[in-house]
Amino acid sequence: MLRSLRMRLRHRLRRGPLALAGLLFVALGAAPIAFAQERPLPDDELVPPNVRVSIAQGSGARALGMGGAFLARPDDGTAASWNPAGLSYLQRLEVSAAGLMTSAHSTGIDTATALLQNDDRLEAMTVDFVSTAFPFESNRVSGAAQLSYQRAIPFGGERRITRSVIRHIELDTKGGFDLIAAGVGLRLSRSLRLGATVNRWVNGYEANFSRRLNTDPESLDAEVQERDITLNGWNMHFGAIWSPLSDDKLNFGLVGKTPFDGTLSLWRRRRDFSPDVEPENKELFHSGLQLRFPGTVGVGTSWRIGNALTASLDYTRTFWSDASITGWFQLNARDATIFDRPVAFPDTSIETEQEDTEQIRMGLEYVLFLGKVKCPLRVGYYNDKQYFRTDIPGEGTPGDDGPAPRFNAITAGTGIAAGRVLLDMAYVRERGRYFDGFTRATTSHRIYMSVIFRYAGY
Repeated sequence: MLRSLRMRLRHRLRRGPLALAGLLFVALGAAPIAFAQERPLPDDELVPPNVRVSIAQGSGARALGMGGAFLARPDDGTAASWNPAGLSYLQRLEVSAAGLMTSAHSTGIDTATALLQNDDRLEAMTVDFVSTAFPFESNRVSGAAQLSYQRAIPFGGERRITRSVIRHIELDTKGGFDLIAAGVGLRLSRSLRLGATVNRWVNGYEANFSRRLNTDPESLDAEVQERDITLNGWNMHFGAIWSPLSDDKLNFGLVGKTPFDGTLSLWRRRRDFSPDVEPENKELFHSGLQLRFPGTVGVGTSWRIGNALTASLDYTRTFWSDASITGWFQLNARDATIFDRPVAFPDTSIETEQEDTEQIRMGLEYVLFLGKVKCPLRVGYYNDKQYFRTDIPGEGTPGDDGPAPRFNAITAGTGIAAGRVLLDMAYVRERGRYFDGFTRATTSHRIYMSVIFRYAGY
């Protein structure tokens, strides 16, 4: 009883920031992140391809409309999530918010029989960024300070999985790994801008998992699982922008996010059903799990070709090969498995070695001037190397011996800037294929929305 009460109180507290953000901005969606991929064990469905763990990617529809190529010219309210040096571009007191909605579908086909063995569908939504920025000027230094909330690694959504026609899985998740950041960006000279944020990582996620062997929702004849994970930790984000030309048309950006050691608590509950025995509840809670979260480095360039056209290109690398978690455990049908040594994170399969992720992002923005109204048009592309390895078809027993897969995405966006209000929207279509015993194909559709309100006369 006390445990259930604590879970309900934690859930209400966790939803508080999102509820407040929802009053500021109505936004939808987010793809969940695969936090605990326990391959090859089949009792945990938080596995690829629903993987969005690259902390190099920031927030905002303007940036994502350009493929996320935003490290060298981050000049709107989402600047701190990309390159905090870009805060120095802000010249008015402003409030900004961003959100997105996601629809994803993946399939797994048996290579030998060409039959569909896994059908996985996801619908999700979230508010992922809210901030307020305060510009200032002192002597020869100008810049802006910002306070922000970001759902840096979002979980959440409704996932429905069918395996081999007869097995039906439902997975509902809520929450995410959030960071509350205080940052500043400074213009130190005509050509150099520097910035930094201090980030407090908080919150976590809840997952409810059920599996049954037919379509009758009352016949939970496999198992039901619940889990609750919370995270606490600190890290920093540094950035620099160099403009070698006097008109600032050419920019070079550099960013770094420090690794950190965070503390996790993990609670699992499992109930297995059998027609011959009474259902049995198993429950286990551990606190003080140690999480080694990876760092990130990134570089970018942006060229303002004319008053209306801008082209940008970025590269980032996140060191997931160094990420690990100590104290992880699984709650199995018969007993609990507690790992007595660090295992890979987020892929907690002890047989798997993770790869560093990479992103190559590029984009274009063209602005139409319609009197006092500006209407930007944006397109972009990115190539996203995943952290998990794939199998090699025809090489015998699956063993993660192949390269990490690369997903590709095309993006498009637009917006309107009228007076003190800026509205932006972006669409991202991402596709990927890989082999893990089945031939996997995944497609996701994301719609990003952002709003910025700038106060006049500040």
